[in-house]
Amino acid sequence: MTTFYFQTNQFRCPDLGREGYVLVGGEVDGGEAASRELSETLAVRDDAGVKVAEAGRWLGGEWVWEWRWRREPRGREPRGCISDVGLRCIAEGFSKLEKLTLLWCSLTTNKGLESIATKCAFIKSLDLQGCYFGDEGLEVIGKSCKILQELNLRFNESITDRGFVALVNGCATTLKVLGIGACSKISDDSLEAIGSSCHALESISLDSESVYNKGVCAIFVGCPLLKKLSLNCINVTNVALITIGMRSPSLQSLSLYTLYGITDDLACIGEGCRNLRVLKLTNCEFETDRGFERFTKCCARLGDIELNNCQRMGTYWLDCAGGYYQMAKGCKNLTMLRIFKSTENLHDEGLEEIGKGFPLLKDAIVSYCSKITDVGLAHFVGSCKVLENLQVVHCLAVTANGFDEIISCGKHLKKVLIEKSKVSDQTEKQAASVITFLSDSLGATVLGVPIEGADEGKFGNSRKRTSCGAS
Repeated sequence: MTTFYFQTNQFRCPDLGREGYVLVGGEVDGGEAASRELSETLAVRDDAGVKVAEAGRWLGGEWVWEWRWRREPRGREPRGCISDVGLRCIAEGFSKLEKLTLLWCSLTTNKGLESIATKCAFIKSLDLQGCYFGDEGLEVIGKSCKILQELNLRFNESITDRGFVALVNGCATTLKVLGIGACSKISDDSLEAIGSSCHALESISLDSESVYNKGVCAIFVGCPLLKKLSLNCINVTNVALITIGMRSPSLQSLSLYTLYGITDDLACIGEGCRNLRVLKLTNCEFETDRGFERFTKCCARLGDIELNNCQRMGTYWLDCAGGYYQMAKGCKNLTMLRIFKSTENLHDEGLEEIGKGFPLLKDAIVSYCSKITDVGLAHFVGSCKVLENLQVVHCLAVTANGFDEIISCGKHLKKVLIEKSKVSDQTEKQAASVITFLSDSLGATVLGVPIEGADEGKFGNSRKRTSCGAS
């Protein structure tokens, strides 16, 4: 498929000479790079829109598929922030536009959005995070964008149920991916409209403090094709979990955030969603972990489990003798396990059970586990023959000698995150391309989990690892 990408750094297009400010790069018909420079440096926000429109006319509006625009970094004047004038130029220049991403464009309003919606009839994807438009903008999208498949709305306090329901009614048959976050005036009425109309929906992300079980459950009931769900709604209870298990048999990825008082009803999801492959639980509070026990016994296809700051996880079952071994019986295909501030009672025996029970494990995080020692960590790494990425931070009983041992026996390891104080000079020299240290001031995301104090600069070093023992 022919694709073009537009960003605000430089411009690449037909040969008009001199440097540009906005980048248009991509592939044309099987890989030929489009790499010509635009005529002049664009420093005024809407000049960029005009120049891109000129490029669109040169291309006949036929080949351009994606437009992205980002605001200036914090602390700078919004000179690069596009406004309604620039959007109108884009719409006039690219009638075949399929994907539009506007991130934190504070100068765009309903009028600019109307230009895109009415003149770009082929638009399939809209990402409007942090843009200041209202219900009128959503209404015109619903009326004009009849093949819209993806929509992301985040950090917009102006839109209400009126505009959102109008949008849903207009795009109901084609909408497949939907993101709603930090839109305080969106209530259960909007979610009920999704459930009653968007039967083709496959992915939804909800992040809201103003919705409840009624609206959330309406989505599960009305969208049987749902494959991916991310739910961060503090007012949602176990009722929603039961409905997910009963109504979402196609679900493959489930992420739950900030849910409190989770009971054993979590097992309902495992019993009803047998195709689940990804489970992420973050900042969730459990009454017991018995539901998680039953959950893991049902999901044989599960390949990714993340437990991030989940209270009372492991108290009754998981950290007991044989708990992880029982978990492994149900999740034999697990390739990624992340345990972060969730099971403080994880000990050497449990870690050994993980190593022996999950032979396909490639990525592992065991952080804030004070009872893990050098012996348990060495057994774990030795048992996981295909383990590539390992994070071991804030495990107080792990020493430099223990880390030296896992580096020597874990020749299959490619990336390891650990405190610098636990790495000897010799080991650091031998495995420099593998080891990433925590920093006192920086933060990083390692294997998808935010880590305080991780040194971003070193992680992902492209140098090949020397074999253990090399000088």
